[in-house]
Amino acid sequence: MIDLHSHILPGLDDGPDEMDGSIAIVKVLAELGFVHLFATPHHRLSTWRSLEPGVVEAGAMRLESFARKKGFSVQIHPGMEYDLDESMEDRVADRPGNAGHVLVDLGFYHCPQNLAEMLAPVQKSGIQVIVVHPERNNDLLDEVDTMEAIEALGIRFLGNLGSLGGMYGKEIRRRGMRYLEGGRYWALATDIHRARQAGLLERGMREAERIVGSEGMKRLLSEHPMDLRSEEHTSELQSH
Repeated sequence: MIDLHSHILPGLDDGPDEMDGSIAIVKVLAELGFVHLFATPHHRLSTWRSLEPGVVEAGAMRLESFARKKGFSVQIHPGMEYDLDESMEDRVADRPGNAGHVLVDLGFYHCPQNLAEMLAPVQKSGIQVIVVHPERNNDLLDEVDTMEAIEALGIRFLGNLGSLGGMYGKEIRRRGMRYLEGGRYWALATDIHRARQAGLLERGMREAERIVGSEGMKRLLSEHPMDLRSEEHTSELQSH
């Protein structure tokens, strides 16, 4: 399985502070069945705006090396999670690994009416836009016109397994189930920050499988993520 969204690099954002914490997360993900882990620290407009792609790339290589020394056969790919703003096209131009996709966080409260206009330049430039944990945004699901506009652009939704497991409360879990049952999720990911979240992620996987079945889980956690065709990742993903 492929985890497209995780906070596993030590000392970069609100993920683990030290390498031991990162290895503990890798252990959890490997036990859940994940082989490819995308390390996607926040590129936040305030706290972590200056996070450089080279730092993320070096961090991913270092963590993979440590993980392999510990006996975990995983591949760790560099990425970033970008907060939404009007300068998306400029901000993602210099992204880790020059990846063919970017993760975008809409935030938890307000859904901009011009969301499609904000994301369109990035999508039309040939970079696949993937909106992460949309169920955690209070407004998006009920903004029918906005949903249809961004879906028409080919923008994809990446659901959070923790949300489905109740990590963020009943309302967010309910919205996550609406996305899942409505077939709006293109893929699922962990968004893991700490190893202690493992139980809620397992619960989220069970809840998702109850809705979509084993074949659906294969599509959401393996086949669809495999379709990401950045030059840097394709050969690695196809070889495993």
